[in-house]
Amino acid sequence: MAHIRRILAAALTIALVVGLSAVPARALDGNWDVVPGGEVVLYGNSLQVTNNGATIIIQQPFVEGDLFDDQPIGGVPDPGLDRVGYLNYLTCNGAQGPLGLTLNVEMLSAWKVYADSQSGGIVDIRITDFGLRFSGPGCVWRVTGTLHGTYNNFTDTLTIDEPEDSGSLVISNATCFPFQNGQSPGISGSFQIDPSTTINRRI
Repeated sequence: MAHIRRILAAALTIALVVGLSAVPARALDGNWDVVPGGEVVLYGNSLQVTNNGATIIIQQPFVEGDLFDDQPIGGVPDPGLDRVGYLNYLTCNGAQGPLGLTLNVEMLSAWKVYADSQSGGIVDIRITDFGLRFSGPGCVWRVTGTLHGTYNNFTDTLTIDEPEDSGSLVISNATCFPFQNGQSPGISGSFQIDPSTTINRRI
């Protein structure tokens, strides 16, 4: 009889383990509510890059990605509780540089979006893993690092304002003047987000 009880106990343990392993990974509540969440597109008139007296104008940038408030456990490289999304696609009508230089622009990798703090309807936003590659006749360079800005819940506007020499961005792989490796350019501009989205800190 004792032997039968041991067999039944072992079988029950196996059943529990199998049952638990079949349960999908739950979502970990983040620190922010993002409504409605999901796929978003960001429309901008222009994005300006300034460095060493030169200005590059990225024309009509269009960015796609996802905004969310719950962080899945497992399978996500960075499940930080203040992370509210990522942007993984960029297209534009090229970029205009000094002396009429025309440049192609490409995104290097997905950008992670974080909410850092909130005052009323304004949320401080941080974008990490930011990276752009510029290329044109005899000229190639990259900008990588972190962007800072704000999101306005009332106007659905993301404003980027990273000043030159802040140290948050760095130029690399540069082959033409005035873009020099190790310099810290500035980036500024604004985007309209569609659909209308609100980001609020959970109480």
